[in-house]
Amino acid sequence: MDNFSPLFSNFKGILVLILFFGGSIFIHELGHYLAAKWRKLKIERFSIGFGPRLFGWKNKDGVDFRVSLLPLGGYVALPQLADMGRIEGGEEEEGKEAPLRPITYADKVIVSVAGAVFNVIFALFMATLLWQIGQPSTEGQQTTTIGYVSPELHLDDKGTVIPGPAKVGGLLPGDIVLAIDGQEVRNFMEIQHAMVTGSGRTKDGQPLCAFKVERAGNILDLEIQPGLVLINKTSGDRIRQIGISPASHIVTKLYEGTPAKDAGLELDDRILSINGSPTYSIYTLRDAMEENGYKPISLGIERNGQPMELAIHPMHAAERKTTVAIRTQLAQGKTATFHFLPKYTKEHTELPLPEAPSTWILFQIEGDLPASLDFQPKIGDTLRQIGTTHIASLQSIQQAFPGDSLPPDSVLSLQSGDTILNLNLSPDTQLEVTPSPMRPILGLGMGGETRIHLNPITQVQRHIRTTIQVLTSLLNTHSDISVKQLSGPIGIGRVFHKYANVDFRLVIVFAVLLNINLAILNLLPIPVLDGGHILFATIAKLRKSPLPINFIVRIQTAFVLLLFSMIIYVGVYDSLRWKGDHDEENTYKVLSELRFKNTILAKPATPENPSSPDPKGQP
Repeated sequence: MDNFSPLFSNFKGILVLILFFGGSIFIHELGHYLAAKWRKLKIERFSIGFGPRLFGWKNKDGVDFRVSLLPLGGYVALPQLADMGRIEGGEEEEGKEAPLRPITYADKVIVSVAGAVFNVIFALFMATLLWQIGQPSTEGQQTTTIGYVSPELHLDDKGTVIPGPAKVGGLLPGDIVLAIDGQEVRNFMEIQHAMVTGSGRTKDGQPLCAFKVERAGNILDLEIQPGLVLINKTSGDRIRQIGISPASHIVTKLYEGTPAKDAGLELDDRILSINGSPTYSIYTLRDAMEENGYKPISLGIERNGQPMELAIHPMHAAERKTTVAIRTQLAQGKTATFHFLPKYTKEHTELPLPEAPSTWILFQIEGDLPASLDFQPKIGDTLRQIGTTHIASLQSIQQAFPGDSLPPDSVLSLQSGDTILNLNLSPDTQLEVTPSPMRPILGLGMGGETRIHLNPITQVQRHIRTTIQVLTSLLNTHSDISVKQLSGPIGIGRVFHKYANVDFRLVIVFAVLLNINLAILNLLPIPVLDGGHILFATIAKLRKSPLPINFIVRIQTAFVLLLFSMIIYVGVYDSLRWKGDHDEENTYKVLSELRFKNTILAKPATPENPSSPDPKGQP
């Protein structure tokens, strides 16, 4: 329950859920209600939710406005359109009522489509608001230029690594992506979405993406084989990725006392080259600096439209702490490596001494842990002892275990909350200390937040395109998207809650997408949905006689049960995804300790001694 409690304890999150999630359902049903009134149809109920009535009221026309038990949508009960009372949660009426007048085909279509129309109108209203205030974005999200191509791709948290698919396939930084699998892309978010929803396959069934890119004025067609990357350990969700990131050139951060600031670099400068070679992101800049060693560099920039050159001497910096790894063989012949990082009792302004007091935190587990273990170590556990040695500093580890192996029959003692966990280590257990890596740095950040002002029609068109891509991928057996990766009420509510605590503009962006989703999904020709009512009405018109009411009720009942089953199925994976994301957030908090708290920890490098560590630092 701890994973879910923030949703119910945050008033702002609850209010956003009611206003935008519940409001979107209300708007949809309001469309049906007003259309039915306009067409003079009998209206029995207007319900938010399904099942038994919780509370509500009746108006002068006898319409029961209610909130029902199951918050899985809503409905307007129209007996002339379909008899769904028992399914939706209506009560049996006493006595017999006069027969209802037949309704026309136009009545059925107008009332059925009105819900989707109101969702689109609501989406356009919110999109207009976003157009005026601007929606949050970044320089990288708004480009189709590749900024970095990773040499490798990590598929999971077990250390499974493959060569970077983009690099293997021939993509280069600076390539402009024009289309993926024949679909034009307009920004990097569309690039990612096209890859994730892609359905291309090689002859042996492996995922495949067809890229069309522009390079130095030439159009190239490249085939890339994505890896399936685990994005949620608990739910098992995997998506297609190839190991690329977007181009970004704008300087958004400068740190005092660093080479970039001292050389005269300014915020909003555009970094275009290093030593005459193009650079497309902070990552390509970093790689070029490391290849250059610690020699001075010439940075090509653009300021207010004017090209400039800046000579900068990088500094020698330690960005990550010393880490300790323990590699041991477990039951069933499985090998696992436990990685620990230090959490110092107080912050240091220089590389800390090996004897500096520190707590050692488990931040990564490589390999598969046997299910037969008495306990399962988890990220965030504290290393208490190795054998009889209490771990209180790096020095305590180095003095007790001067080599790279541990004494036979050693026991690894971890603390998880108030619980002490002991793991017997194999005789061939290895211990490895990795000192703080030193690298050249300039002291800047790139690719910060910006605002974009898209007109409402463009916003809606993009969300329509996104929704159709997902539906098409879902129906395509060659894609890697399945029903379990969809989001139901739990997942939707969680996104609203999350965005409410990050940036309210993101709430509106998601609300626009949700209303477009509701409009499109409800018009699908599936019984119980609005499109199903239109389908039945169209069949009846073509056959020139109404469909038997018992047939309609049986079909509707079957699909209601199927729909509720799917909502429960998706809800289970929403809950697993929620737990997995919660665990991932905790892991991120632990990993944040891997980097020094000081923004920059550096000393000048010299050509005579470019890699000498701080004399007070770690080896």
